[in-house]
Amino acid sequence: MTERSIISLLETIILDAWSANASDVHIDPTPTGVEVRVRVNGSLLLSRTLPKNRHNELIARLKILASLRTDEHFTPQDGRFTFFANTARTLDIRISLIPTYHGENAVLRLLSLHYEKQTLSSLGMNRSDVERIDAVLSESHGLLLATGPTGSGKTTTLYALMHAIAAIGHQSRSVVSIEDPIEHAVPGVRQVQIERRSGFTFLQGLRAVLRQDPDVIIVGEIRDAETAAFAVHAALTGHLVLSTMHALNVPSVVPRLRTLSVDPYLISSTLRLAIAQRLVRTVCTACRSIQPIEAAAHSRFASKYKDGAEVPGTQYVGIGCESCHGTGYAGRTGMFDVVPFALGRETSSGLMEDGLRKVGEGTTTFDELLRIGHV
Repeated sequence: MTERSIISLLETIILDAWSANASDVHIDPTPTGVEVRVRVNGSLLLSRTLPKNRHNELIARLKILASLRTDEHFTPQDGRFTFFANTARTLDIRISLIPTYHGENAVLRLLSLHYEKQTLSSLGMNRSDVERIDAVLSESHGLLLATGPTGSGKTTTLYALMHAIAAIGHQSRSVVSIEDPIEHAVPGVRQVQIERRSGFTFLQGLRAVLRQDPDVIIVGEIRDAETAAFAVHAALTGHLVLSTMHALNVPSVVPRLRTLSVDPYLISSTLRLAIAQRLVRTVCTACRSIQPIEAAAHSRFASKYKDGAEVPGTQYVGIGCESCHGTGYAGRTGMFDVVPFALGRETSSGLMEDGLRKVGEGTTTFDELLRIGHV
């Protein structure tokens, strides 16, 4: 295959993924060919199948674009490059390569450099949740955590929080973020990029930021005991600290901090609010129709959630059309549980209550609540 045709093929793959609003592109070698799959609304869909002989050329082209070693085939590599989709749209593409039994596997993360600012409301939060968060963002110190499993939208929520806190009055407060990586520029926030290859970690970033006279510190993720200790210390000594953390729900937040060696008295002294979240697909408005929720689905729900939550009798369901690629869903929204803490005690209505409200409103389906599992 000629170099020009490989360039055109890769451009077509990326443009098709971008047109479908995909977040990721998977280039997976198989025994007989190459499967190209795209992640749309959280689900992987097969985009095309290519002959086996095009695999090496595609991987080599990606390595050249991302300035990776083209002679290395048995070690994971990570890189990034910029792709100009058209005169008005530019994509920042992150690439991850790993060796597999059938050859190198590539995953491309597509990020638009023309970021459309998200607000807490546009993410799917109701007014009372936004008001609870705004009250904490106006405080001078404390810890606010966005929690959930991988792929639940924590980073998007953190960026919405960054925009919200900058809007409150960034000129009167020094706001600094430590990110890995910086995905979007936020006016009013001094954003610091972590560089693990050069040894610049979250921990080192926190130490440096504390010498920058900050009022608000935003940490991309608390993933180890050292970062947790510094975040809590900063919150205890007169800083407002915002971060994300892996925890399944609000009741799991305190135990998770304890596993990171944070003492209970420090948690009760610093933790102001926790946000637990999941992402659910939204019903396609072009092909939706109202349908009853089947008794079997009610039974499955009741076997998982025994809190007496009221389940709607009907729901909107997309039957599948061209605009939603036959899936019945178009886009995603968040389910949230926003819980203020006071002296280490919390009252949580749970994620499921917000999910059921969204089913009743016709935003998502009952099947989506069952699909995301226990919350």
